[in-house]
Amino acid sequence: MMQPKFSFAVISDTHYLNKEYHQSQIARGITDDLTRYDWGARNILSAFIAEIRSFAPNFVLLAGDFIDAGCDSESATVKEMREALSLLSSPEVPLFL
Repeated sequence: MMQPKFSFAVISDTHYLNKEYHQSQIARGITDDLTRYDWGARNILSAFIAEIRSFAPNFVLLAGDFIDAGCDSESATVKEMREALSLLSSPEVPLFL
């Protein structure tokens, strides 16, 4: 009897970022990482997640650097994390942090 296929994906360093929550860094001129991570979140991350989902893994393990640190406030960090979670998670593929 053939065993059912079991697979999972391990990803890390997604560094999801929304510049809206990092205005104090922008005001201080700290923008290199912000620009790169914001661009990646808008242009690469969605396609990357879609590609992983196309493999239909049993689950996804996110190994670290889920969001970028340094939000303007704790509430901004929570908002940024919720945005990232909504992008990364799906009912079909559980996500473990």
